[in-house]
Amino acid sequence: MSETIQPFHRPAEARSVRDDRPRLVPLMLLHFALAGVVLLLAAGAVVGYLYALHFTHVNINWNLRLSGADQIYDAETQLLFALALILVALGLLQFVAFRTLSAGTAGALRAARAASVTLLAGFPLAVVIWRLELDLPGVPLSATQTAARVLAGILAAQALFALLYSVYLFLPGARRVIHRERFAAAPRLRRAGVMVLAVWLAALVAGG
Repeated sequence: MSETIQPFHRPAEARSVRDDRPRLVPLMLLHFALAGVVLLLAAGAVVGYLYALHFTHVNINWNLRLSGADQIYDAETQLLFALALILVALGLLQFVAFRTLSAGTAGALRAARAASVTLLAGFPLAVVIWRLELDLPGVPLSATQTAARVLAGILAAQALFALLYSVYLFLPGARRVIHRERFAAAPRLRRAGVMVLAVWLAALVAGG
């Protein structure tokens, strides 16, 4: 008799668990995925900038000796290389947080905390971009200022959401809520994140 009653209780329990899922979790998943894509694209833009300015002058002789590579060792170039690597690392951190949080695995809380705290850097970056006065040839100064301030507003807004995530994830009951496999995201979202990462890495290898 107990075996016949048990299947009727399981669907109700699964529905209650799904109903208890925090509404903030899907928003965090979307935010982490978009932030990862943007950071990897920014790293690709920095690498493209370096290639267009410095690597076009590099020549490899028949004896595999490099010529015209003096600018690669400049301090500014090295800083840009370091910036590209940092952006890649931060982008991968966002994807790790997305993957672990969507699966509800043991490292989900730590990864989500690290990703959300990292996104708080949008506040100082927004202040710096807001104060920029870019003078681009052929572009009105008012247009560049407007674009810079719109970008600064976007960075500040996403950092505000990241602050909300950080407060939520550091609450005492966050571990109990996050570490549940029933809170898994849709498989399409996970496949999309993996595909974006694979395409970006392939493009980076091809560019190299």
